[in-house]
Amino acid sequence: MIGGLKRVREHGGSVNLVCTNPQIKKIFDITGLVKIFGIFESEDAAMKALV
Repeated sequence: MIGGLKRVREHGGSVNLVCTNPQIKKIFDITGLVKIFGIFESEDAAMKALV
């Protein structure tokens, strides 16, 4: 995931993730990945953040 994010950022892009599972979200919190990826509770919220 990190490698893909680096490639996307090289081209001015970003990666937003939709995570509806609280246990998975907790893993992102513990690992600090919430600071690197946009993590949202719905697809609509993730799409709005791209604009």
